[in-house]
Amino acid sequence: MRHERTSLSFFLIAFIFPSAATTCAQEDSGPPPEFQRAYKLAQSKQYDEALQILDDVLKQESNTRNALFSAGSIALMAGRYERARTYLLRMKELEPHSGRVRAALVRADQGIGDLAARDRERGGLFALRSSGDDPEMKTEDSYVRDEFVVEGSRVVAVEFFELEGDRALRYSFLVFNSGHEHPDYRISLGSYIATNAVWRATKKPTPKPEERVFHLDGYYADGSHATFGIHYPEPSYDAVREMIVKIVQQEAVDVQKRR
Repeated sequence: MRHERTSLSFFLIAFIFPSAATTCAQEDSGPPPEFQRAYKLAQSKQYDEALQILDDVLKQESNTRNALFSAGSIALMAGRYERARTYLLRMKELEPHSGRVRAALVRADQGIGDLAARDRERGGLFALRSSGDDPEMKTEDSYVRDEFVVEGSRVVAVEFFELEGDRALRYSFLVFNSGHEHPDYRISLGSYIATNAVWRATKKPTPKPEERVFHLDGYYADGSHATFGIHYPEPSYDAVREMIVKIVQQEAVDVQKRR
């Protein structure tokens, strides 16, 4: 399945230095020194120091795209969502057709709790992908929609743009426990061809061709699997997020019991 081996450091690098964010850096020499310093500080969770470096860059040239996007990304990592949105909205003015900026704004708005703004930015992101106005989006099958902490575990939510393949996914929630580089487990909302075939054959009245059943599954490092529920119609992201919080809370309780 996709994203099983994704590490938290991968997300950190992708947020700060995405492949298309080299507008002020030479591609063969990597990011400028101040960006490298900011990245290293962010890695060690020295977010204030990292943001100060980027703020200094922005004082020298207020429209430096990389500095705005990197500052917004670091502010997201620090959980400073209002500050992140401030940087990212400035970036959006410079790059109104940037999918990476829209995706980051989805996260910022989620963190703030402005769900109406979140949904507008998500709609804009999907529209950009459909229109082709952002060429980068053509090769992307998913984006990081959300990140939150439950019982000390960091949860990274990935949303897929399309339901594709025999084992199509809508969301994959990667759960990282303290100090772990790779996810300890993941929980996905999927809609598989085999499951739908059984559902269509047994449900009365017969579902319409466009109707699908979705199931929430957990996949663990030891190879075990759990199904947490089957859903029709498709649940909203917010409903699924609530389910994930409860599952991760229960997992934390189970871990304590086993100790």
